[in-house]
Amino acid sequence: MQAPVSTTSTPTPRPAMALNPFQQLMYDWGRLKAYNAGQMMTLAGIPDLNRWNLAANRVLQAIGIGRPSFSGDAVSFEPAEVSLQSACTDFVTLATTQLALPFSADQIPIRFFLLPDAPDRYSLLTIYDHWLADSYSIRNIMCLLRQAYGQPDAALQNVPSMTACDHRHYFGRRLAPAIALRDWLFSARDYWRHRSAYRMGISDPTDFTCGFDFHRLPAGLISALRHTAKRQSATVHDLFLASLAVAMGEFTAPHRAKPRSRRLHPPRRAIALGTIVDIRNQAHPSLDNIFGMYLSCYATVLQAPEACNAQHLVQQIARRSRKVKQSAEAVRAFDSFAVAQFWWRRYRQARHHADFFAKNLPTVAGISNVNLTGTWCNPPVPDAAGLPAVLDYVRISPTGPLSPLVLTLTTIGSELTLATTWRTMAINRQQASQIIERFKSVLVEFAS
Repeated sequence: MQAPVSTTSTPTPRPAMALNPFQQLMYDWGRLKAYNAGQMMTLAGIPDLNRWNLAANRVLQAIGIGRPSFSGDAVSFEPAEVSLQSACTDFVTLATTQLALPFSADQIPIRFFLLPDAPDRYSLLTIYDHWLADSYSIRNIMCLLRQAYGQPDAALQNVPSMTACDHRHYFGRRLAPAIALRDWLFSARDYWRHRSAYRMGISDPTDFTCGFDFHRLPAGLISALRHTAKRQSATVHDLFLASLAVAMGEFTAPHRAKPRSRRLHPPRRAIALGTIVDIRNQAHPSLDNIFGMYLSCYATVLQAPEACNAQHLVQQIARRSRKVKQSAEAVRAFDSFAVAQFWWRRYRQARHHADFFAKNLPTVAGISNVNLTGTWCNPPVPDAAGLPAVLDYVRISPTGPLSPLVLTLTTIGSELTLATTWRTMAINRQQASQIIERFKSVLVEFAS
């Protein structure tokens, strides 16, 4: 059921937002299939649908989000209103449906849903076209929504703004002045790194049907993982990658052991795992109050991780992680996205677009990992009066041309949640469940 829309002001058109190379790729992916992400916060209290609807329109107007209008490598937003919906289904079913539902050209690229939970709690689910924003920007929207709902008469605090400055304005010290020879060399090296990486079998690359599941990991697990990571001079993210490496290594081992189908093709006995990286902290000037999409990614290629000693595997991954941080590789990858887009746009058929990354930069799975402990989602001191208490927070990442399976881990205090998406053409639900359970069991082993 949709709530009636009632707003008191007309959105003011904002300057264009420059699209960085990764955003442009995401927009291109969205032409193949819906490339949507999601976030959900669970709140205490009984929801007022009309009040939430007013809050949503107020926040989007304040930021300047409306109906997108593209011009070259920039987008501006025309005034438009959004209508919050009250869902009558469970979280997993609703998320699965909405992740697969594309936004049309005349729609605001963000949707909101209220989900009943218990008599004294409910959830607000946000689904958005991923080119629009990164997880950080959407969390800012969720924070403002909570403000606008809890304190409708108060001025909104810390409203982010859009910028027409391109990514070089913020990351220029890490990048070449233009797409230069070193960017092509960086891309070639990345391609070479993946030459031994296994390609998941996908019979129809243009079928992006997605499965979704959600799990809460054992209470206290994250604290134990922190101790293990500290002992091994690694990070919790390194342990997540190691656990995923074991799970995916075991899953793909029978296929990787098969002989080569073509004599001149290199054997693909390794697996590559992707990591999504928030690169805002490497920007100058600061992007703390800028709305947009500032993510990047890197790959870790591992030889037979299922057969490795656990400590050796963690150390191998930790060395790779440290190298990426020290060399700012994730930021430098921005220009390699531009190189990838150059080749992508040389193709005309959807099938070639769909399997471009799977063929050239194959990964078997990816991870997005965020710790929200100490943020507004989990404040160290009580919130202002009138704001509904945040009881839980969940993030959802899309699959797509880059990876057939993505794990999205979110930590709040002592709680750790896992949202998993997978392409059903590569992994069926039973296989996905087996991978998830193996991932969880390896994490527990690391924590013990």
